[in-house]
Amino acid sequence: MREGTASGVPVIAIDGPVGSGKGTVARLVAGRLGWHCLDSGLLYRAAGLLAERAGIPLDDGPGIAERLRRASVSLEDAGRRRTAAAP
Repeated sequence: MREGTASGVPVIAIDGPVGSGKGTVARLVAGRLGWHCLDSGLLYRAAGLLAERAGIPLDDGPGIAERLRRASVSLEDAGRRRTAAAP
């Protein structure tokens, strides 16, 4: 685990199959520990959006990685609605 937030508060993210309850578990654990919870699926969707907007084929891993290195993605949590913005 890395403490990569500006506030220094640890972040938890749980990856796994769709519908397995990972988001619920991550939110409960984060809440109990006072940590932030990261919806990693939002990051995957933001990466896909950036690739699409840049005309990078989704099977071009190195091209997508290069685009992501230059990206600024902001995540917003408004209750249960989470959004990602990728200019």
